[in-house]
Amino acid sequence: MVNPFYVDVAAKVERLRSIISDDHGDDGDFLALFPAGIELAEDSVLGSYRRQMESIIDSGRASEDVRAGLDDLSLPNAMLELYRITNHPTADLVEFFGRFTKDCWDAWGGEKGTLPCPVDEWKDEFKAPIDAYPGIDFLPVCVSYVYCSALRGEMDLYSRIHLEPHADDGGDAVTTILVGEVPDCDQMIFLFDTHHGSVLFLDLEAGIPELVNSSLKCFVEFLYRFAMFAEADEGIEGRAIRADDLYRELAQLDPSAFVESDSWWSMIFHELMSAAEV
Repeated sequence: MVNPFYVDVAAKVERLRSIISDDHGDDGDFLALFPAGIELAEDSVLGSYRRQMESIIDSGRASEDVRAGLDDLSLPNAMLELYRITNHPTADLVEFFGRFTKDCWDAWGGEKGTLPCPVDEWKDEFKAPIDAYPGIDFLPVCVSYVYCSALRGEMDLYSRIHLEPHADDGGDAVTTILVGEVPDCDQMIFLFDTHHGSVLFLDLEAGIPELVNSSLKCFVEFLYRFAMFAEADEGIEGRAIRADDLYRELAQLDPSAFVESDSWWSMIFHELMSAAEV
């Protein structure tokens, strides 16, 4: 059984192959210069996934019904082809197809808990660095009390908002895209900076944008890990220690998110750990 979360892998692989093939260079087809590539150890990947799922089932976080399908799993040919194209077993795209897609999908509630995000269109249109984009094309509807994409304000998700530079800073206006809001507070929104690739927080009443994450990719990773943290919560006992562990992981992933003591993520974790210590 081919995992349904890989249904769009073939199209993405063809897109990657097309991009590479378009760069002919001086020696003809650039793709032909790639080595044969590394074959994906399918048994190893699936074995690791099965062991992980068995543990989740044994802990009661997944239904026993899931166990019956584990033996029939297989990887799609497109994923094997992706290894050959990238020629690197830890390439970001492989990480995306092999782990991140399914984990995010599950952590955020599957089809009912996610909304499509036109990442590929943004890559073609905007100047943001390619590595600023996540490897997935959907966002969560809601993550605990930190994020919501089901907007309740007057603006639509993915609306474009032009931010004018401060008079003392100079420079050009920056086009941003509305990618979410703070739950129950439609005046506090999250914006994707299409020039630099970062995610900003904007209080519409204050009108001053602040950095949330250095990239949309990091923002999505933070939301995924926070969702997993919330899902595993068993009450106030031990929460502060778990929150501190998560803080250290995220600070290593994107230090810029915590540079300021009053940044969005700094305040979230300050409140989280303070409440857990009461």
